[in-house]
Amino acid sequence: MIDPEYIQHALENIIYNAADACASRKNGLIQISVQKKRRFLEISISDNGVGINKENLKKIMEPFFSTKNRSHSWGMGLNHVNKIINAHNGHVRFNSEEGVGTDVLILLPTGR
Repeated sequence: MIDPEYIQHALENIIYNAADACASRKNGLIQISVQKKRRFLEISISDNGVGINKENLKKIMEPFFSTKNRSHSWGMGLNHVNKIINAHNGHVRFNSEEGVGTDVLILLPTGR
């Protein structure tokens, strides 16, 4: 059982971040895929945006951490995403390379 509004909020947050990361790219691209793998729903969101450096990647789910201007972000988005996914007994993983893009993988149990 999932709460569709919370999952929607989490996905919107990740997609918003991906769009923001791609904004300065001439050919910015966001790819989203959803698959059922064994007992998990796998949601993958990838972008070819500016990426996240290794030091910041370690901190992105900390509350109030942001690489954006404070007037643009409070730094609570990815922390909130993590809490939503964890509350659904799921996992969220980030992989990113600066200058190349970011991949986000969300795993949610299907119960079957």
